[in-house]
Amino acid sequence: MKLRELFGSVTISPSRDRRSHHACIETLESRIAPANISVTVIGHLLKIVADNDNNSITIDGSATDTMQFQVSSGSDTLNHLNAPFIATGITDISVKLLGGKDDITFTDTNPIFLHGSLTINGGTGDNTVNTASLLVGKNLTIHNGLGKDTNSLNDLNVHGSVLINDGSGGSVSNLLRTSSGGSLIGGNLTIINGVGADQTTIGDTDVGGNLTVASGAPDAGNDAGFTTILNLGFKSGQSLYRRNIDLSFNGGIGTAELDDAVVSGNLTFAYGATGSFTTTIDSILGNLPVAVHGNVTLTSGGVFGDPLKIGVTGQKLGLHVNKNFTVTTGAGQDSLTIAKLQVGGNTSINTGLGADQLTLDDSTFEGTFQLNLGTHDSDNFILENQTGTTLPTIFEKPVTIHFGGGGLLEDTGTSDDGEELRVWDTFVVHGHVTHIDGTTHEVFPFGNTIVFES
Repeated sequence: MKLRELFGSVTISPSRDRRSHHACIETLESRIAPANISVTVIGHLLKIVADNDNNSITIDGSATDTMQFQVSSGSDTLNHLNAPFIATGITDISVKLLGGKDDITFTDTNPIFLHGSLTINGGTGDNTVNTASLLVGKNLTIHNGLGKDTNSLNDLNVHGSVLINDGSGGSVSNLLRTSSGGSLIGGNLTIINGVGADQTTIGDTDVGGNLTVASGAPDAGNDAGFTTILNLGFKSGQSLYRRNIDLSFNGGIGTAELDDAVVSGNLTFAYGATGSFTTTIDSILGNLPVAVHGNVTLTSGGVFGDPLKIGVTGQKLGLHVNKNFTVTTGAGQDSLTIAKLQVGGNTSINTGLGADQLTLDDSTFEGTFQLNLGTHDSDNFILENQTGTTLPTIFEKPVTIHFGGGGLLEDTGTSDDGEELRVWDTFVVHGHVTHIDGTTHEVFPFGNTIVFES
């Protein structure tokens, strides 16, 4: 077919002929040519640089040489060739994806053992990182820009630290087991998210350093997402965290959950000045309570209420805290349901302006216990009044309760012997309170009693 038949009559100004001709060719080439990925070896570093198109990269290991890797792509050229790139003598890998919707996959056809560090810079766009049975000898770092990023790191083991830093857009990070055994991060595990409904799940993973998950502001619908730390049954026993766990959000509505864990340091939840967060702590699959050797601190300024559930889900084994237990909530209507909480240090629970309720059963407090309810006149403290509980609640040191605006203190029901209160020291209640009690289940072995002061 002739060009005239294809395009019709075309008139080209002589002065623009050459420039228009080149512009047409460049536009057509950009549409026809596949994206190209640059792959080079510098010393022991495998360096991969994509372009601003949507790139797809697969990295395979070798069955015979842990320092040999194959880079391939089902959609892009590598160094302008339609063939895999094989590199030997590699200890470290650096990947730069630039813009576009990119994905990179580390396969487990031949499980990869990278002796050095792995760094992935995803750039802007909705990026995806997939790993399967990846072992990194030093550190793993993932940086992504604006976009909805997904990091699926299955059966991951890293001898050093892991840093995932995703930009705004709502990020998903899953560090999970898919086969028998546990995963190990030898150093710190840090996940930082930008604005959006971020979703973080960490399963069957031991961490030798600090675990930090910091999420930014919620999305436009006020959804802050969730952070869940749990065991899925692939490893025996609880997951071990040798230092601190810090989980934070910057407002919105979301959830945080910690199951089947031992924390050698402190456990901290920080939720920001607005919103509502549900916090759950218990054993789901194991036969031991969650244990924290340091302090537990929960802080929220939520205006919609912050439900707290300890020892009332899963196996209902509760939480053991060696040091102090502190809860501070905001102006919303808070519901705190706690069972089988054992605190070795002091306990301080402070609620805000809403009509709050604390339900407490089967717990032991070895240090002082202070409850400050807000100024609402309908606050409730329900103490050892749940049918079917099996243990008493014990206060070994002084107890002080402040009803800022009045409310209800209901203690020790009479349905069963498990509804028992044991007070070893003073028990003082301040404020205008309606008291409902079952005196037959109140035990004061040192002759004290509940004292009410208006």
